[in-house]
Amino acid sequence: FAVLHFGQANRWMLHEAYTGDMEQAIETVAKYINTKKLTNKDVIAVGATQRMPYALNYFTDLNYVYFDPSTLDRLLSENRLKEAFAKYEVNKILGYTPDLTARVVKETGVQNLASHLHINEEKNVIIYSEETLESSL
Repeated sequence: FAVLHFGQANRWMLHEAYTGDMEQAIETVAKYINTKKLTNKDVIAVGATQRMPYALNYFTDLNYVYFDPSTLDRLLSENRLKEAFAKYEVNKILGYTPDLTARVVKETGVQNLASHLHINEEKNVIIYSEETLESSL
């Protein structure tokens, strides 16, 4: 009985993790990422939620690391972001605001996978036009 209970509890927790608005956001982002020609040597920094790297890995089989936007801001102000990205071998970013993305790319030279994609804390995927990004540079 205990094994059945733990199995059901784990299944319920997985269900809870992937329901609601976040599920739709994750699937939208995963579909977009799967259109890119990425390899298992790529490491992508994401900042929407701490769960995002695990969920995207499940749907894309790629490597992700979570960097909170406030952490990127702090590391940029301390001139240590390039060092942090080197430590985790980050070579791509995804899901930050256009302003933060532009600063990160300028400082580190990493590739931005989607200049028009931002995932906010409400789990909504926001599409920015290219003009919006260009005017923020």
